[in-house]
Amino acid sequence: MQVTELQFLLNSMSWYRSLAEIFQGLPKLTVRTLVGIIIAVTGNVLISLALNLQKLAHRRVEEAKNESINHGEDSSLSLTIQAFSFMHR
Repeated sequence: MQVTELQFLLNSMSWYRSLAEIFQGLPKLTVRTLVGIIIAVTGNVLISLALNLQKLAHRRVEEAKNESINHGEDSSLSLTIQAFSFMHR
């Protein structure tokens, strides 16, 4: 290796050293902390999925309501039947 290649290699590794210095001051990651992080992330994902499913259900009920109004049907009976059939798909 030439001197310039060695200098380039050492300069490119300087970010790693500075990153290591930053993480050196942080507390150690314990099993309890890792479990807490996993539970928090999993909970956030589940909440996100539940809210999206709820939004989908509200949209379908609204569409069913609009369809029943357009066809002149009794909206309360039609909504009840369609909501029941949606829950049992």
